Amino acid sequence: FDMVEMNIKGFELRKTNVKPDLFDWYDNPVRPADKTDDWLLVPVNVKKDVENFMVWTNGKKSYGGVTLRKYGKGYAMLLSSFLILHPSFDGGWGDVPQITRFYHNLVMFIMGIKKYPTGVDPWPDGKKAVLAVTLDDGGKMSMYQLTLNSLLERVPSLTFFVTGKLDPKILSYIKKFKQVEIGNHSFNHPFFRNLNLNQSIAEIEMTQRAIGKSRVFRFPYVNYTSEGLYALWTHGFKYESSIRVDHLNTFKGAIFPYNLVFSFGKNLITTNLIELSPIKSDWFFYQKIYADNYPLKERIASMKAFKSYLETMWSIIKEARGMMVQMGHPMYEGYNKEFLKPLLEFLDEVRAEKNIWITNLGGIYDWWSELTNVKVYVEEQHNQVRYKIFNRNPKEVKRFSIWIDVGKTAVTPRLKFSKSKGYYTLERSANGERVHVIMTIPPGNSSVTIKF
Repeated sequence: FDMVEMNIKGFELRKTNVKPDLFDWYDNPVRPADKTDDWLLVPVNVKKDVENFMVWTNGKKSYGGVTLRKYGKGYAMLLSSFLILHPSFDGGWGDVPQITRFYHNLVMFIMGIKKYPTGVDPWPDGKKAVLAVTLDDGGKMSMYQLTLNSLLERVPSLTFFVTGKLDPKILSYIKKFKQVEIGNHSFNHPFFRNLNLNQSIAEIEMTQRAIGKSRVFRFPYVNYTSEGLYALWTHGFKYESSIRVDHLNTFKGAIFPYNLVFSFGKNLITTNLIELSPIKSDWFFYQKIYADNYPLKERIASMKAFKSYLETMWSIIKEARGMMVQMGHPMYEGYNKEFLKPLLEFLDEVRAEKNIWITNLGGIYDWWSELTNVKVYVEEQHNQVRYKIFNRNPKEVKRFSIWIDVGKTAVTPRLKFSKSKGYYTLERSANGERVHVIMTIPPGNSSVTIKF
């Protein structure tokens, strides 16, 4: 069909009787008629085999709002307006479960999976979520010593972003720790929005010469620019960590890795540069450390706020099975043992949890790069689900994991591997059981069949 821009002033968005009930939690109308002009692209000249899940209608005319059509072995679907998922229509900010439920049901339907919801786990071994600790430089040697020694007692590795002007003695100290990944943080720590492309390149190249070649970058003040991103992309950087995510206030970043797209001049550039978004840094809570007056009562309040923020963000990200990148500084959280305590207590809590992956940014990037090169095709027949796997990596991928929900009735899966090998684990929740099949998959084609 064709797409035409129409004024839907006075039109309601209404559900139809087409199944499945992807939108069963919405009342009709999904969106009431608007009294103001509102222009949207809507389908016209629609073929007979196109079904409408929702329509824009004013009683006399109607246009497809959500359309479905058979496509290959599955379906193609058009959502003419993401207002369907807009917070003001699904229950308010942070109503993640409804949005998650919609996409879950939608993907399962489009893939033709009738009984067992399934997918590829984002993290190795079916881990529920991942935590990465990162630091930006700043402070005295004693602060670096306190911070690094305390953190590395609790996490196996971390990422440290340093500038080219860092005291060579401090840089040598950091490099003594094999568990520490060194990241580029520019040379002079400038605001990149004040730099042109050549100046951005100079900041990056000078730091590479000073600290050694690095794969990862973080903009000073997390002040990223198109010129800076272009410089990173053209200079072989693999991943970046500046576009901050804060699901309590804004949604700039994401809780999963993603490829960076940015405008440069008249061009829109899609890159293989991966963004690993951090949360707010310790600076937001401890910025008064260097003020003349920081009363004990305020210090205690700052510590409690820091701990509360870490725990709240972690609860959101863990529920979504995502990635949390913590961002700190020796000059703030490492100012003394008192200010470091909230982070250490938080890390102890995470370590006590089951099924959590703690690594550095390089570990996340390497895993995500492998995962990107694995394609999985799903076939469901009666009481079995078969996964055809194509691994485009030049070597075998270990700890690869597929999940499948089997409902509240406990069942015992039987696995049949072809070329791949592995085992399964069970994850129990109020919604039933989730089976994770954890495998080693060779390059090329392999498969696994799950029978119930």
